[in-house]
Amino acid sequence: MGYNKDVREIFYHQDVKNNKMVAGFSYLVFFLPFLLRPHSAFCRFHANQALVLWICIAANIALRMFLIFFPVFGRVLFYIIGIFLLFLIAFGMISAFSGKAKKIPVIGGIRLLP
Repeated sequence: MGYNKDVREIFYHQDVKNNKMVAGFSYLVFFLPFLLRPHSAFCRFHANQALVLWICIAANIALRMFLIFFPVFGRVLFYIIGIFLLFLIAFGMISAFSGKAKKIPVIGGIRLLP
């Protein structure tokens, strides 16, 4: 499957319709779907995407601690990666709020949650 292919055909239409808001807000709080909609496959899809993004954000912060030894290069790289990750969060939120299940570019193929 391509990264930007909409995979919503594997989800029930009613599941997508009822859970768009929870799935969208999962990019801010990735465990929210497990509290509010534990049986929604659509929410689990977006919760997985959000969890992978938050792990990447944590890795970017950890990387910044090592790049501190390269003042200019480290700071520029940290901000470029950070802006890219913010773009990915916005991409995921827009996808979820519009009822689509598009995999996030670059890291969308990673599956951590069942």
